[in-house]
Amino acid sequence: MACGAVSGTKITVGMRAAAASGTLRLRRAQRQWTQTLKNEIAAGGGLHVRGESDHPVTRDALDLSRIDDRRLRKRLGRWQAAGELLPRFETVIHRTTWLLQAADGARVECALDRGQVRTLDGRRKAALCEVELELK
Repeated sequence: MACGAVSGTKITVGMRAAAASGTLRLRRAQRQWTQTLKNEIAAGGGLHVRGESDHPVTRDALDLSRIDDRRLRKRLGRWQAAGELLPRFETVIHRTTWLLQAADGARVECALDRGQVRTLDGRRKAALCEVELELK
């Protein structure tokens, strides 16, 4: 069992255009920053299947050169240049993880996140409690 605190700023791209159904996030865990791009592949019944790519970055700033999709990278660059690609909210969570072994031998990471989602000005906030299962 592993346990650790995770905090970070999430930058949401999907708020800009319905065609960009994804999230671009910066997250700091201990001293390492990671940029993550998530895109929705399928959803139904409260379950989501997402594509996800993680890249370490040197500081708390986006590095669009790390995005593999050339068209998306160009679109994000235009939004960034126009001042439209901005942080929308921040999450501060405590994550507890367990690595589970299924009967068929599959390894599954179970993560329990508890914390808070808040606007960057701190005026609006909500409790967060989420369980995530990920095949390893």
